[in-house]
Amino acid sequence: SNQYVEVSVQVQDMQQLEFVCPKDAVILNTLQEVLQNPTEYTNKLLFLNYGQNGEQTLYFPGSSLLGLNIAAI
Repeated sequence: SNQYVEVSVQVQDMQQLEFVCPKDAVILNTLQEVLQNPTEYTNKLLFLNYGQNGEQTLYFPGSSLLGLNIAAI
């Protein structure tokens, strides 16, 4: 049983972002919560650290999150 998942995030007006993270990563719960309750995140800024060592950061308003796909690898 692999402890990691492959994640695809679609944010409005941005290229799809794909990354691998632990399946129990807090960010996955946060992203799912934003998709389920978008009005609660209208004025909240979210961020994702990504890249080989998490050296790049993407900031976006919660209301811009359009989709999330999580797949076991």
